[in-house]
Amino acid sequence: MKRRPLWPLLPPVIATALAFSFLSTSRWFGAQGAGCAIKQWTGYYCPGCGGTRCASDLIHGHLLEALGHNALLTTGALIFLLGNLYLIICITILGKTPPKINLSPILIWVILGIVILFAILRNLDTFSNLAP
Repeated sequence: MKRRPLWPLLPPVIATALAFSFLSTSRWFGAQGAGCAIKQWTGYYCPGCGGTRCASDLIHGHLLEALGHNALLTTGALIFLLGNLYLIICITILGKTPPKINLSPILIWVILGIVILFAILRNLDTFSNLAP
């Protein structure tokens, strides 16, 4: 009997533990969530504004509400979930070798550009639906 690795189960287990610790401490922030220092000092939304409410909605399974609070965090969480599901199925269940992940500098710059573009767009009146 071939032994299959269980390390692909580690990221979702860690994410679940973080989610439960978030749930236990989020009551301290109240209904509005934690205040954003960048929003307070500059008056502009940062890419993470609405993240506390978004994470709370994701944990409770309210995907559309989470998308309304922070679309970038919701999309990132879904990509994380699908990537981990793929790894669990391929490696742990099917016993295939793990895929090689090539994180090129161009991909890192594209991701950084998307985050900056999201931060700019959510502060424009035209894209006010991206604001939390």
